[in-house]
Amino acid sequence: MPANICHCAEEAVRRCPEGSLEEQVDVATHLNVWATIERLIKDSQIIKKACQSGQVQVHGAVYDIFTGDVKWLGQHHNLEQIVDMPLPLHRWKVSKYTRPCLNNSQELGSPGCCSETGPRKFQTALAKLQAGNRRFTESNWHTLVPETVHEPFAIIIGGAEMRVPIEKIFDADPGDLVVQQVIGSIAGHLGGNLFSSIEYAIVRFQPKLLLVLGGSHSPIIATALQQVHGADLPSPPTRTVVDCVMVSAMRAVDQVREEPAMTLARRDMQIQQLTVDFNVLYTIEQLLKSAVVRDAVTKHGLELHAGVLNETNGEVEFLGQHPMLHEIMAMHAKDSNAATAMGVVGGAQGRRSQLQRNSSQSMASCVSEAYEGQVIPVGQQSCQLVGVRIWPGEF
Repeated sequence: MPANICHCAEEAVRRCPEGSLEEQVDVATHLNVWATIERLIKDSQIIKKACQSGQVQVHGAVYDIFTGDVKWLGQHHNLEQIVDMPLPLHRWKVSKYTRPCLNNSQELGSPGCCSETGPRKFQTALAKLQAGNRRFTESNWHTLVPETVHEPFAIIIGGAEMRVPIEKIFDADPGDLVVQQVIGSIAGHLGGNLFSSIEYAIVRFQPKLLLVLGGSHSPIIATALQQVHGADLPSPPTRTVVDCVMVSAMRAVDQVREEPAMTLARRDMQIQQLTVDFNVLYTIEQLLKSAVVRDAVTKHGLELHAGVLNETNGEVEFLGQHPMLHEIMAMHAKDSNAATAMGVVGGAQGRRSQLQRNSSQSMASCVSEAYEGQVIPVGQQSCQLVGVRIWPGEF
């Protein structure tokens, strides 16, 4: 450990030969964080594989023991070189995000359709949602009671904290929508009850549209942002949900920090909006881990879209599909093919491989549980404590 810190100190002096001792210590501290992240990933195959698959994000931070301030540094800028493979989804997540300006269903469906079924029918479902939301914001609800109940044409995953029923937001008839409301508009755990109910609805009703709807003033988003700024830990049940949102909150804070100076109020509004956008897109990423969902996308014309409800005026802004849809689908297809190839190994060697995989998965689970949301101190320099923080990317 001392040798590693000394190397960072020497590099800091080389980079800032004319700097003050305080400036050199600051540079050495940052270099030590990056070096620690690199060693952590390279020395642990479990963490390395988790970073490659996107299950874990490793963030650096510097803690000032005098002021209590935490300076978040984000992920390592050379992560792709460290894990020895291209990470297009990671590259997108560390790039500047701009909310798309899409006005109609044609534009909303344009980025990366993966369906093999020919002409897309999601546009009809999306147009119904847009028209219904327009009636809602104009207080021009339709009052005709349908003579027959139709099969649902869309699935909506929305925040349970929303004060208005989602069916009313889209002025939908009874039975038009399958609505699943959960705090934070999250997907839950793959294989859990929330996730399984979504998979069942997709298989049972075969809708052409699944919309993940976030709320512009979601209190769970506010709680996650408070955690970024050092608030006391919430209760364990609240943490379960907040941890799912923290990945998006951290990215929003990182992006706004790099933008030109703005007023404090504008900065807070920008962080809030970005966190909401990132969170609904992150939920789509989690949904695409399901083979059932991916099969519906590729073979049955299902499209997964993101949207944000303006809780001030009731208007829904449709953000379209995930910008990295093709890359996410390709990544999971590659993982599935690799798993299939491993599964054909037979006999004693196959049984040994299965035991090894089970052991590795159990160890990875233990690592994720042990490191979840914890600051790992790795050294102390002057008035600053150096550490890394690991945010699980899969819940």
